[in-house]
Amino acid sequence: MPQISNNLNIKRIFYSNITYGCNSSCIFCYSHNTRHNGTTFNEISKDSLVEYWNRMDVRENDRIIINGGEPLLHSEINEILIEAGRFNCEVLIYTNGRLLDDIDTSFLDKRYRFVIPIHGYERLHDEITRVDGSYKETINGLRYIMERECKIDIKIIINYKMATDNNEFLKTVEAISSIPFNNSLHITKMADTRVSSRNSCKSVTPELSASITRKLYDIYKEKCVIKIFDTCIKEILALETVEVAHMTDDLFVYFKDLSYEYEFGLEKPTLPCIRTCKYKDLCKSAVGEYTVLEVNGDIISIGLE
Repeated sequence: MPQISNNLNIKRIFYSNITYGCNSSCIFCYSHNTRHNGTTFNEISKDSLVEYWNRMDVRENDRIIINGGEPLLHSEINEILIEAGRFNCEVLIYTNGRLLDDIDTSFLDKRYRFVIPIHGYERLHDEITRVDGSYKETINGLRYIMERECKIDIKIIINYKMATDNNEFLKTVEAISSIPFNNSLHITKMADTRVSSRNSCKSVTPELSASITRKLYDIYKEKCVIKIFDTCIKEILALETVEVAHMTDDLFVYFKDLSYEYEFGLEKPTLPCIRTCKYKDLCKSAVGEYTVLEVNGDIISIGLE
């Protein structure tokens, strides 16, 4: 019987959007402030970031998150990554992966972890990013960076087509089987955002996401570590009776970009389905707590993400 454990300790996360420019134009982009013309925009300088990390006394037990826009567009991205590594903590980079083969990888080691989204097989992925050829660029970037010792996660983002058309789902599964990564597989769903509303995207409901999350879980649970968040987990937890462990609150998230600097208020968002769901204590169906369900063999842990 899988056990649910709690591997959270006191930890601080330092999250920065280092640019608000992007070379993709995803139909559900989280940031309505991002410009999608392939150039950097409103980027924070390397010196400003280093001053902030020093002032906040970043330590080995902390985590630095580099995000955007597309962070690899930043004019000082190599220098920023090198400086982040000097703090000897985990450095997590959220990127679409299209520019990975343009960066200097000589300094990358296991302190660095890249998380790269996959929206489906090639045609479906390019349809979501609205850039022809983006899938091939991402795969080429993944192959390039696999030569280093850094950690590489891929993130399957469930979209409406994948969730409602079994042929689209099967093509996606087939594509993922050949995508190179060496650490963990994330399962999440397309978010409802200002941009998705503007583009009239169909929502992926909790019921839809629960079904597809279960299918993906069944396929990959014996193959790699799985991280599940921002998608309904009830069909996974319904597989067997599990013991729910108490979750610590000793987690702090700090944000900085060019204009702002503040601490996040972490809380579980209120969803209508939570009221009646017997798995509500472990619900990861909305972003807000920076935690995930992490499945590693027969152990299900509450982890950070």
